Amino acid sequence: MAGRYFDDWNIGDRIEHEIRRTVTE
Repeated sequence: MAGRYFDDWNIGDRIEHEIRRTVTE
């Protein structure tokens, strides 16, 4: 369960990071 939660959070964090990166550039 903890593994799934961590994976989901990691994926969401990567998506948000990519969006911020695109907006910044």
